[in-house]
Amino acid sequence: RPTDENQPIVPVSPYAISKHTVEEYLRYYNQTFGLPYVIFRYASVYGPRQVRGAMADYIRQLKLGKQADIWGDGKKTRDYVFVEDVVGANLLALEVPNDFENPVFNVGTTKETSLNDIYKKIANSFGIKDKPIYHPIRPGEQEFQSLSFSKIKRHLGWSSKVSLSEGLKRTITNFSD
Repeated sequence: RPTDENQPIVPVSPYAISKHTVEEYLRYYNQTFGLPYVIFRYASVYGPRQVRGAMADYIRQLKLGKQADIWGDGKKTRDYVFVEDVVGANLLALEVPNDFENPVFNVGTTKETSLNDIYKKIANSFGIKDKPIYHPIRPGEQEFQSLSFSKIKRHLGWSSKVSLSEGLKRTITNFSD
């Protein structure tokens, strides 16, 4: 079930804690000094010229004809949102009124894709058999990710436009090492 903006925040890693801490600082500066803010909680952003993350690692290795690493059994899911769609959402932040109550919005697609599935799609695009190298799961990683975008759609008219297959094609075609 896609997570909405009202779900309790329970960070499971230092990275997640730091993201939530920034949100709390923004709320503090808003309450104390009246500084307007908008928070976007992004799903897994991907696209051309990406240099970090599992997808970039998979593309980099498979492009060389090698297999890549998957941490865990590959059943973890991510909600992949294309960078172009994220840019569109960011531009809409300018339209959020300064007095908007709880200006926190998810930017995602609601669609979950397992690491195994994304790996297979990338391997297939290179005509390579998918045989990832599995390693023990790393502690502090989220098991499933799917974000509801109903709030940003309702208030700002945003929804993702680039499908995973189209975005993946564009990412692989324009991938730079």
